[in-house]
Amino acid sequence: MAKDEFPNHLELIHADDLHAHLTKQLSLKKKTITIDLSHTTRASLACLQILIAAKQEAQNAKKKITFKLNDELTKTIEQLGLNKALIT
Repeated sequence: MAKDEFPNHLELIHADDLHAHLTKQLSLKKKTITIDLSHTTRASLACLQILIAAKQEAQNAKKKITFKLNDELTKTIEQLGLNKALIT
């Protein structure tokens, strides 16, 4: 799953591919990782949990991971109370 391949609706069926993509990105020697989800307007809770886990893994590895989000997905994340885990 390349950055341009993230679907508009990131559903449970995409969880394995999302996990594999994030794992690959975290394995690279880059200190800063940007995941472009700007075209994704909806994400399942499973996919959001994978993003949270990736952010935690990046912090543990002394890396910075940021998620480029659009307004609709940002609003959903805030409504779920996950903004501290994903946005900040």
